[in-house]
Amino acid sequence: MRNASLVLIAVGIFVAISVLVVAADPPPPGVDQHGESTLAPGQQKTPSAEKGKQLRSVVGIVTAKDTDRFTVTTKQGVTVVVGVLESTRFHIPTQKNATFADLEIQDRVAVNGTPNASGLDAKKVNIAPGKPSVQHRVGTVEEYVPSQSITIKTVQGDLEKFALTNETEIRGKTSPAQGDRVTVVSHRDPSTRVFTASAIVVHP
Repeated sequence: MRNASLVLIAVGIFVAISVLVVAADPPPPGVDQHGESTLAPGQQKTPSAEKGKQLRSVVGIVTAKDTDRFTVTTKQGVTVVVGVLESTRFHIPTQKNATFADLEIQDRVAVNGTPNASGLDAKKVNIAPGKPSVQHRVGTVEEYVPSQSITIKTVQGDLEKFALTNETEIRGKTSPAQGDRVTVVSHRDPSTRVFTASAIVVHP
């Protein structure tokens, strides 16, 4: 009888120690105390943040530009603010070593970047110069080099330079001179950023 009591006491002590050991070891992440999974269906144990942010692409026209960002308006009319970082790379097919300074309003761009609170942080910006355009500029002649270039001061006080060719037509005078008031009719080839004068009208 006494031996049986000792056996029961020993068994009780062993069970108590086993319970304490189990309680001291917390269940692994995603598993409850009964060994059941606590993860929602489809949820992974590895946080998604560890996989890095996914790139997003935006294609459209540059409609605004600031010191460290620019705005792209897509064909659907959606506007996206694109942040420019030190690591952002710019590419223009007709130009080497392009930078943010080469980006102009009305340029067509394709941007790859990572989403942020206001839009995208650009990783790479592919720039396609705008469509062929014709413009008329009125001002006074600052410098004229036949068959090469003409520089005028516009009514807004800006200096603008236009390339000339042998086909550039001069109207109203044989040759413009410094101080003459002129209208320069010019166009831009979409592969360059140079405006070439097709005609110069010299006002009386």
